[in-house]
Amino acid sequence: MKPYYLLLALICFYSFSQKTGNYLSNSEFESWSGSTLNSWTQGSNSVGAGESAATYAQSDIVHDSDVSTYSVEFTTNTAGKGFLRPSSTYTVSVAGTYYFGVWVKSATAGERIKVGYQITSGGTTTYPSQTYQATDTDWHYIVQIYTAAAGDVLMPKIIPYGNGELGNSEGSVWYIDDASFYEGFAYGNM
Repeated sequence: MKPYYLLLALICFYSFSQKTGNYLSNSEFESWSGSTLNSWTQGSNSVGAGESAATYAQSDIVHDSDVSTYSVEFTTNTAGKGFLRPSSTYTVSVAGTYYFGVWVKSATAGERIKVGYQITSGGTTTYPSQTYQATDTDWHYIVQIYTAAAGDVLMPKIIPYGNGELGNSEGSVWYIDDASFYEGFAYGNM
């Protein structure tokens, strides 16, 4: 009888670990129109003289070849001069805990990336501040958790910027795959 209680507990935990489906369209980066990634937008911070904006391309270097065919190869030519984000924002209707997670792989150890939210709350806008530095060239899952109030506007962002500080001349190459944006508990879909 004990195995059935354990099974029931695991089913209940999984059922309640995420409250919603993935808010992201094309979260596995499988849908492309030619060289354009569908449902995602490449943003660019202001690019000055001698700087160049980031670029992205379809890649077959994927996190899980049983699930994915493509990922995004995101190349920054000038550190911090580009980002990847969904084409639309999400306005929170029910206060709660939201998380944005994504699998990332750096082409070179030591490169850095920011994964998080642009948050507009009460007329104030804040940007992703957590930085992940690649210790190797393997795939890693990065998750950003935010406790949102009703009315907050969330926009997940991925900002690679090399091994230097934002705005320097160093660029980087990152592979990005299998993104998720849910209300609930982090790793609820793992």
